[in-house]
Amino acid sequence: MAPEPYDSPVAAALWRAYRTEAGDHRYPRHEGRRTDPGEPEREIAAVPGTDLAPSEGLPPVARYAGEPAGGAGV
Repeated sequence: MAPEPYDSPVAAALWRAYRTEAGDHRYPRHEGRRTDPGEPEREIAAVPGTDLAPSEGLPPVARYAGEPAGGAGV
């Protein structure tokens, strides 16, 4: 894993994928509905990840064969 700016295209794409997948699992199970296509974008706008900017935090990104494969927030 290596640090990645929270607002980089790589970090944004991973955050978007996470929010989409989390919604696809959560809403049908707990709310009996599908994820609204705009929901991940609204959630990203509400929690943009600024708390992961140095010196408060750091969003490391894992890569596999040089391609982004996952991330975390520390």
